[in-house]
Amino acid sequence: MFEPHKKNLQCLRKNLENLINYEFYECTLSNKKDLFNLHVYPEGLGGNTISPPHGSSSDITEKVQANVLDSYNFKNVDYIKIDVQFHELEVLEGSLETLKKNNPVLCIEAARRDQEELSYVKKIVELLNGLNYKIVGEAGKELFFKK
Repeated sequence: MFEPHKKNLQCLRKNLENLINYEFYECTLSNKKDLFNLHVYPEGLGGNTISPPHGSSSDITEKVQANVLDSYNFKNVDYIKIDVQFHELEVLEGSLETLKKNNPVLCIEAARRDQEELSYVKKIVELLNGLNYKIVGEAGKELFFKK
Protein backbone atom coordinates (compact mmCIF):
# COMPACT_ATOMS: atom_id res chain seq x y z
CA MET A 1 0.00 0.00 0.00
CA PHE A 2 1.17 3.45 -0.87
CA GLU A 3 0.19 6.26 1.48
CA PRO A 4 2.05 9.55 1.92
CA HIS A 5 0.07 11.04 4.81
CA LYS A 6 1.24 9.99 8.29
CA LYS A 7 -2.21 10.21 9.91
CA ASN A 8 -3.79 8.01 7.21
CA LEU A 9 -0.87 5.59 7.44
CA GLN A 10 -1.36 5.34 11.20
CA CYS A 11 -5.03 4.46 10.65
CA LEU A 12 -4.19 1.86 7.99
CA ARG A 13 -1.61 0.22 10.25
CA LYS A 14 -4.16 -0.02 13.07
CA ASN A 15 -6.84 -1.46 10.76
CA LEU A 16 -4.47 -4.10 9.39
CA GLU A 17 -2.55 -5.00 12.55
CA ASN A 18 -3.84 -8.61 12.54
CA LEU A 19 -2.85 -9.27 8.91
CA ILE A 20 0.54 -10.04 7.41
CA ASN A 21 -0.02 -10.07 3.64
CA TYR A 22 0.75 -6.43 2.88
CA GLU A 23 3.57 -3.95 2.86
CA PHE A 24 3.43 -0.20 3.38
CA TYR A 25 5.29 2.36 1.27
CA GLU A 26 5.27 5.81 2.84
CA CYS A 27 5.02 7.79 -0.39
CA THR A 28 2.58 8.65 -3.13
CA LEU A 29 2.73 7.46 -6.72
CA SER A 30 2.99 9.57 -9.84
CA ASN A 31 4.61 9.58 -13.29
CA LYS A 32 7.92 10.87 -11.91
CA LYS A 33 9.98 10.60 -8.76
CA ASP A 34 9.78 14.00 -7.09
CA LEU A 35 8.59 15.94 -4.06
CA PHE A 36 5.00 17.18 -4.27
CA ASN A 37 2.74 19.33 -2.14
CA LEU A 38 0.04 17.18 -0.57
CA HIS A 39 -3.11 19.26 -0.06
CA VAL A 40 -4.57 18.07 3.25
CA TYR A 41 -8.29 18.30 3.97
CA PRO A 42 -8.70 17.74 7.75
CA GLU A 43 -12.48 17.28 7.52
CA GLY A 44 -12.00 14.13 5.45
CA LEU A 45 -8.51 12.73 5.06
CA GLY A 46 -9.70 10.60 2.13
CA GLY A 47 -9.78 13.82 0.12
CA ASN A 48 -6.07 14.60 0.40
CA THR A 49 -4.50 15.11 -3.02
CA ILE A 50 -1.47 16.37 -4.86
CA SER A 51 -3.74 17.41 -7.76
CA PRO A 52 -6.62 19.45 -6.34
CA PRO A 53 -9.58 19.80 -8.70
CA HIS A 54 -10.24 23.18 -10.28
CA GLY A 55 -11.69 25.63 -7.75
CA SER A 56 -10.64 23.54 -4.75
CA SER A 57 -8.02 24.58 -2.25
CA SER A 58 -6.64 23.61 1.13
CA ASP A 59 -4.85 25.83 3.63
CA ILE A 60 -2.71 22.87 4.73
CA THR A 61 0.01 21.41 2.55
CA GLU A 62 2.93 19.16 3.32
CA LYS A 63 5.80 17.93 1.18
CA VAL A 64 5.58 14.24 0.26
CA GLN A 65 7.76 11.93 -1.78
CA ALA A 66 6.33 10.57 -5.02
CA ASN A 67 7.70 7.47 -6.70
CA VAL A 68 6.90 5.64 -9.93
CA LEU A 69 5.18 2.26 -9.54
CA ASP A 70 7.28 0.79 -12.36
CA SER A 71 10.47 1.44 -10.35
CA TYR A 72 9.45 -1.28 -7.85
CA ASN A 73 9.49 -4.04 -10.52
CA PHE A 74 6.62 -5.87 -8.80
CA LYS A 75 5.87 -9.38 -10.09
CA ASN A 76 2.58 -11.30 -10.02
CA VAL A 77 0.42 -8.21 -9.60
CA ASP A 78 -3.20 -9.22 -10.17
CA TYR A 79 -5.14 -6.25 -8.77
CA ILE A 80 -4.46 -2.53 -8.42
CA LYS A 81 -6.74 -0.04 -6.64
CA ILE A 82 -6.12 3.63 -7.40
CA ASP A 83 -7.88 6.35 -5.39
CA VAL A 84 -5.71 9.45 -5.52
CA GLN A 85 -8.13 12.34 -6.00
CA PHE A 86 -7.49 13.54 -9.57
CA HIS A 87 -3.95 12.20 -9.87
CA GLU A 88 -5.00 8.83 -11.33
CA LEU A 89 -3.74 9.61 -14.83
CA GLU A 90 -0.23 10.38 -13.57
CA VAL A 91 -0.18 7.21 -11.45
CA LEU A 92 -1.16 5.17 -14.51
CA GLU A 93 1.52 6.86 -16.62
CA GLY A 94 4.09 5.76 -14.06
CA SER A 95 2.66 2.22 -14.07
CA LEU A 96 2.67 1.36 -17.78
CA GLU A 97 5.34 -1.35 -17.60
CA THR A 98 3.74 -2.91 -14.52
CA LEU A 99 0.41 -3.01 -16.36
CA LYS A 100 1.94 -4.49 -19.52
CA LYS A 101 3.89 -7.20 -17.66
CA ASN A 102 1.23 -8.21 -15.15
CA ASN A 103 -2.19 -7.44 -16.72
CA PRO A 104 -3.85 -6.73 -13.36
CA VAL A 105 -7.50 -5.94 -12.90
CA LEU A 106 -7.79 -2.23 -12.13
CA CYS A 107 -10.19 -0.48 -9.78
CA ILE A 108 -9.94 3.25 -10.29
CA GLU A 109 -11.90 5.94 -8.52
CA ALA A 110 -13.31 8.00 -11.36
CA ALA A 111 -15.86 10.59 -10.28
CA ARG A 112 -18.13 11.64 -13.15
CA ARG A 113 -20.25 14.39 -11.58
CA ASP A 114 -19.55 17.21 -14.04
CA GLN A 115 -17.99 17.91 -17.43
CA GLU A 116 -14.49 18.47 -15.98
CA GLU A 117 -14.53 15.08 -14.27
CA LEU A 118 -15.99 13.38 -17.35
CA SER A 119 -13.21 14.84 -19.50
CA TYR A 120 -10.60 13.62 -17.03
CA VAL A 121 -12.07 10.11 -16.93
CA LYS A 122 -12.13 10.05 -20.74
CA LYS A 123 -8.33 10.56 -20.71
CA ILE A 124 -7.94 7.63 -18.30
CA VAL A 125 -10.13 5.40 -20.45
CA GLU A 126 -8.21 6.37 -23.61
CA LEU A 127 -4.87 5.59 -21.97
CA LEU A 128 -6.10 2.21 -20.76
CA ASN A 129 -7.80 1.38 -24.07
CA GLY A 130 -4.36 1.85 -25.67
CA LEU A 131 -3.16 -1.00 -23.41
CA ASN A 132 -6.19 -3.14 -24.38
CA TYR A 133 -8.02 -2.54 -21.10
CA LYS A 134 -11.80 -2.26 -21.21
CA ILE A 135 -14.32 -1.17 -18.59
CA VAL A 136 -15.89 -4.32 -17.18
CA GLY A 137 -17.92 -2.85 -14.33
CA GLU A 138 -18.59 0.02 -12.00
CA ALA A 139 -19.71 0.59 -8.43
CA GLY A 140 -20.40 4.15 -7.33
CA LYS A 141 -17.41 6.24 -8.40
CA GLU A 142 -15.24 3.16 -9.05
CA LEU A 143 -14.57 1.87 -12.57
CA PHE A 144 -13.18 -1.64 -13.09
CA PHE A 145 -10.88 -2.36 -16.02
CA LYS A 146 -9.64 -5.67 -17.35
CA LYS A 147 -7.80 -6.92 -20.43
